[in-house]
Amino acid sequence: QNCEQLVPWIDMCEFFNNSGMGGLIQKQAGLHEEVLIPSHRWYETHQYALEILFHSRIQNYPCLTSNPEEANLFYIPYYGGLDVLRWHFLNNVSHTQRDQLGLELVNWL
Repeated sequence: QNCEQLVPWIDMCEFFNNSGMGGLIQKQAGLHEEVLIPSHRWYETHQYALEILFHSRIQNYPCLTSNPEEANLFYIPYYGGLDVLRWHFLNNVSHTQRDQLGLELVNWL
């Protein structure tokens, strides 16, 4: 949500498609294809998509349970990198505004 507004000069939404993997890397002039072998398995995954990718993958974990009594571990999705990124390129952002979402999560926990 609002991925087109994270970075002023690029729409990040394309990198968050495919459960965070991004799209397949397209053949480009000057790109050494022998580096991309097999060429149909390389994706344009952005460094800030790791949290989305992890969240997507963990949802397919075979031991996943919705019963808290059976759980040994709890995963609470918080995309801290994206939270930082949305304020990184803006001027005059206060510490209070920048830290609001993270603090809300800590207080909730």
